[in-house]
Amino acid sequence: MVEPKIKVIILDVLKPRTSSLPLFATFLAELESVEMVEVTLVEMDAKTDSLKVVLYGSGIDYDALKEHVGKDGAVIHSVDHVNVEKTRAHGRSILGLARRSDGYKFKVDPKPFARAKRFDKSFFNFLEIHRYLGL
Repeated sequence: MVEPKIKVIILDVLKPRTSSLPLFATFLAELESVEMVEVTLVEMDAKTDSLKVVLYGSGIDYDALKEHVGKDGAVIHSVDHVNVEKTRAHGRSILGLARRSDGYKFKVDPKPFARAKRFDKSFFNFLEIHRYLGL
C-alpha cells in the first residue's frame, strides 16, 4: 500500500511582527519537504500579523511544520485546506482531497480528486488544477 502524502496545505497563522513576510516565507521554505510558499497578510495589529499561508511540497510533515512555525514564535490557528496525493508503483499520481469540519480532524474523500497523466509532470498538473479551482 502506498502512503498518502500532503502536497498542499493552507493555514491560518498568527505570527509576531518581529520578522517581515519575505523572511517568514523563506523561513518556512527551509523545511525539506516544502517546495513553494505563498504568504498573504490578512490582518495586522501593533504586535501580530494574521496570515494565510499556502505550502506546496512533496510529503509535507504537518507535525514538523507545526514545530518549525513555533520556532519563529508563530502559531497555526487552523488548517483551512489540505490536498493529499499518493503515487502508485506504476508511476501514476492520484490526488486526493481531505476536508475538515473543525480545523483539526480531516476526512479523506474516498474517490480520487484528480489523476496525473504522467508522473514527471504530476506536480505541475496539480498546480493547474489548483489554479483552476481558484485556491
